[in-house]
Amino acid sequence: MWYDWQPKPQIDYHTLEEICPVGEYRVVSPDRIPSGIFSPALSAKAHSILVVCSGTSSGRIYFMFNLNRVDYNNIDQMPYCIAFENAEAIPSGVLIQHGDYQGRTTSLPKDFCDYIVASGIYPLKEMPPNDSGSIIDLEIGSQEQAYELLVTKIQVVFPEEET
Repeated sequence: MWYDWQPKPQIDYHTLEEICPVGEYRVVSPDRIPSGIFSPALSAKAHSILVVCSGTSSGRIYFMFNLNRVDYNNIDQMPYCIAFENAEAIPSGVLIQHGDYQGRTTSLPKDFCDYIVASGIYPLKEMPPNDSGSIIDLEIGSQEQAYELLVTKIQVVFPEEET
């Protein structure tokens, strides 16, 4: 596992907040994510993206985008996080490459391809059963681990200012 620091995205905080408000999660298709966060090539590999938005007592807001990308016969999570202070993105976001946390890679279900052709997004076992909800209801270990790894790394490199 390694952390891949990405350039500060030229993205408006309020645009992201419309996709996923603070304290909630959303499961979205890759085309819902504004350009500039992921390369078009990476977005094209994604099956779905779990967006989690959480705030801290200091006023910092964290957005995690966990791409579920098809990789041969597996689905791999590829989490990215960016933080905002006063609606301004911090200098860098971070992407976890080849994470080693449990549940990051799952085998492709047998009926995955047929289901996708017929209807779109497949209900993955490492994803919430609903397309939206409160972070409190998420309760999926691999998603929580990805979020905690990313937030901890950002907090070390870009400490939050005390208010």
